[in-house]
Amino acid sequence: MKKILIAFIALFSITSLASAATNGSNTAIAKVFRAIVKNDFNQAWAQRQKITSQSGTDAQVLLDLSDALILARPENTGSKVSEPRDPWHAMTLVRNIYVRGEGIEAANEFLAGEGIELSIDVIEKIIEKQLIEDTFNHDTESEYRRLLTVVDNAHPAYARARARLAEIDFGSRCTSAQGCRNYMRDYPESPLVEKAKALTLQFDYEDAEKDGSVTAWKKFIESYRYRPEAKVQVEKAQQNLIAVQNAQLVNRNVTLQELDAYAASTKREISNAVFMVYDNLINLPMHSHRIMSLKLNFGGATTRVDEEVKQVKGKTYYNYYIFNAQGLLTESYDGYLDKKTRYTYDFDAKHGFFPVSKIEDGKTYTYSCSYDRATGRIATLKCTDGTLVMYSFDEGGRIAERKTTDAAGKTVTATYKSGKIRSEAGPKQTMNFLKYDGNRATEIDVVKGKTTDKWTYEYSLNDAGAWVKAVASLNGKQQFTITREIAPVK
Repeated sequence: MKKILIAFIALFSITSLASAATNGSNTAIAKVFRAIVKNDFNQAWAQRQKITSQSGTDAQVLLDLSDALILARPENTGSKVSEPRDPWHAMTLVRNIYVRGEGIEAANEFLAGEGIELSIDVIEKIIEKQLIEDTFNHDTESEYRRLLTVVDNAHPAYARARARLAEIDFGSRCTSAQGCRNYMRDYPESPLVEKAKALTLQFDYEDAEKDGSVTAWKKFIESYRYRPEAKVQVEKAQQNLIAVQNAQLVNRNVTLQELDAYAASTKREISNAVFMVYDNLINLPMHSHRIMSLKLNFGGATTRVDEEVKQVKGKTYYNYYIFNAQGLLTESYDGYLDKKTRYTYDFDAKHGFFPVSKIEDGKTYTYSCSYDRATGRIATLKCTDGTLVMYSFDEGGRIAERKTTDAAGKTVTATYKSGKIRSEAGPKQTMNFLKYDGNRATEIDVVKGKTTDKWTYEYSLNDAGAWVKAVASLNGKQQFTITREIAPVK
């Protein structure tokens, strides 16, 4: 029993109490208890009514104990007792006796000495028993919760009450995913935990479906991807995620930043239209991820980039490049050749972005693309200026090789690994990209016949991590410096 036992020496000696027992008041109390032990609560109540007061702490304990027994009487007994049944009040009276700690020993002596054959502990157990019976008869959540506060957890009734409370609570609490989680936290031993788990899965899926966002579906998949019982729901969630992502990202207004973020956060084995759009976009030769100015890339630029190229021995010239929101080059100017080029593009939902035309030296050229039927990836890119670009990809969908043949029939073959160029072989020379700093080439060997020259590059970066200055050296001797100004993204 959850009670606080405070041992105090009775204020009155047993001898004085025994002496007092001979008076009328104590005799009346004894009659009350004798009637109670015979379950004659009508007689006990009649005797109790005759006692108006009792002097001394010990006597008050006896009055409280008798009142507690009458309050906790069994149902359908004591029809003439005007005091309503209230086992909870009875339990409070007994517990308060232990808390006060006064008169306990004397009261126990009196109860035993009068032949009543009770004690405070026995009375407490009687009341506890009645309280337990009432609780299970009434079968309400509030009464079970109250019972658990006074019944020791080793008592058989504690486990019964907790189990029944778990049943009642299940219906009222497990109406949402969080409610089910709270239920499982509070009742880990309940046989309904497995049902709560199943409902949690159902509610989480329904919540993700109602939200319908990329974030919601990703959260569901991450939460359940390793749970065998959720295999069907996870597969559906992955399909829904792909559909939502396609709707958001497979359109002509998508930005390179959005596609980059998707590619960085999504595993490539999940094949879908977004990766097709992304791969076909960045593998176009005029995309900022693939353009090589003196073999130094733009790292996915989507604004204007102005360059100053200053040769150590020679002239200084200026270039500029303008990229759209998808990172495609729309206009460039080569200051060394004094040549401006403009590009136009279009979009289709099946393959993504593709070049339409370019204007160069006052002439307009058009492009046509072909795609691999199995994968949807770009296979060839032809231009009416006579150039042809052919692509090969690795098993993961990344570019592995790109062959570019110009109008004169000269072919340059570039090989890639993990998206980075590793070599570029042409009729007159082969360039081997040996070292990188992130996506920036730092060491390139140029092989011409039996001669190998080594180019090295040192970079300075801006706060966004893009390089704004590169110093190029040939075989250890500085050759030129490129300084870039990059317009901020609007």
